[in-house]
Amino acid sequence: MPADEHDSLALRLLGDIGESDTASRRSGERIMSFYQRSARPGAGRVRKLLEAWFAEYPARQKAALRQRLWGSDDDVFCAAFFELYVYTLLRRLQLDVEVPLSAGPYDTVEDFRVWRASQLVMRVAATCLESEQKHARQDGFIRDIQERIQALYCGDVRFSLHVRGEFKRQPRCGHVARRFVDWCAQNVAQIEEALKAGRGPQDLASFAVNEAGAGVELSPFCLKAKARKYPVETVPFVVAVCVSEGLDGIDICNALFGDEVCETRIGPDLDHYDTALKRKRNGLWLGPRGPQNTRVSGVLIADEVFCTSVAKQAPVLYLNPWAANAVPAGTLPIAQMVLNEAAGGLQRVPGPPIHEVFGLPSYWPFDPT
Repeated sequence: MPADEHDSLALRLLGDIGESDTASRRSGERIMSFYQRSARPGAGRVRKLLEAWFAEYPARQKAALRQRLWGSDDDVFCAAFFELYVYTLLRRLQLDVEVPLSAGPYDTVEDFRVWRASQLVMRVAATCLESEQKHARQDGFIRDIQERIQALYCGDVRFSLHVRGEFKRQPRCGHVARRFVDWCAQNVAQIEEALKAGRGPQDLASFAVNEAGAGVELSPFCLKAKARKYPVETVPFVVAVCVSEGLDGIDICNALFGDEVCETRIGPDLDHYDTALKRKRNGLWLGPRGPQNTRVSGVLIADEVFCTSVAKQAPVLYLNPWAANAVPAGTLPIAQMVLNEAAGGLQRVPGPPIHEVFGLPSYWPFDPT
């Protein structure tokens, strides 16, 4: 694993505050602006935690993370905070965490590479479920772009993608993908030279285009000619999802394994019937033809995790029973849901209290009662 670069002094997340501003958060006020100015004891504890977690983040990615935490709306902050949360959680579980230079708000491949004893044991992607339509449209655009570029390039092409503004109509994904691939082909020598020199995506030339009313910028950081360093086929892949709308366990199981339905069977004489609970084969992991998406080894569900609830809301890891690469036992010692075939359902494996994992009192950030 490359040496981790941490710098707690070069860049701070928040500055000094006054001693008398105890007003509530104002309408429209950015979350970080509130914690920057508030002299409330609880806000002070959150501010101290954010600063401590930020200090542990790799120095080369701090500036980008700080910019997103200070984003213009709450959704941007929540997405950036969740990445910081997942990074810190993994470290508190005694794992080494690498943040690839490609990590960012629109990189859907991976956000973290997880190591133990100098061995790569897992890749993790972190995402937030957003309810607003503009985010759904952008996410769909990003997925479509990635699929089209992979098909056009017929190999290993990786890139970071940023969207500025909101799409006013359905974007022409194929048009953008073709232009980007053509641009890569024209600049492949310069891109490879920059990569060999150790420069990251932020230092490379980028392809920009206006599409459907929004600005789209793509920066390549891995082309077909560059060998993949970490083989996907041998490393478990976990998706960490922050849920902000209070999904319960039934909703999550339906999404992963298929909707639960009641099946009734009527006998030939029509006077006998029996019923049983079944699952429709329309889940992420179980489809019409059987197990699918086996590349996803597990889904880490963080329900309503926010900077004020990290000591209360414990994440739960749902393990894929058909994963091509299972998460090694003991790698993530937190609460888990595993398939118990003998019992015919999921079984919860408890984990340690989440406040103990983060080294916080159970009542944090409030005063003890």
